[in-house]
Amino acid sequence: MSTQIEQRRAIHVLIVGLTGVLAESISEVIQTQPDMVLLGHTQNWTEIPAALGLQADVLVIKVELIEFVPESCVRLLHTFPHLKILTLTTHDDSGVGCWLSLYHYPLLIISRQMLVDSIRQFHTLSSLQRF
Repeated sequence: MSTQIEQRRAIHVLIVGLTGVLAESISEVIQTQPDMVLLGHTQNWTEIPAALGLQADVLVIKVELIEFVPESCVRLLHTFPHLKILTLTTHDDSGVGCWLSLYHYPLLIISRQMLVDSIRQFHTLSSLQRF
């Protein structure tokens, strides 16, 4: 008998711009989740469109400030409307989830479990829903 997780399509995650311990920690936690697939890492924003050919559902992206949605994210969301982008900073425990370039929601990510839960919740949003 299939579990509910097996019946759903896996959440494909791509990590962008994160390095070091934070990137390793996020990779490790995603790889341990039965409903998530880590597509890989990229450091270069220009590589993202090619990497999205791998069918990424959620991008986890490093940003310096989360007070606004970066222009590069707006362009990606315009080109790939199915995409969800989770922006994280490396200097505090906050993040923002963005989708359809019109919606964003501030997040507090203070643990690995909160990151995983945010990715799952974020992935299930339709274009008409808000967090």
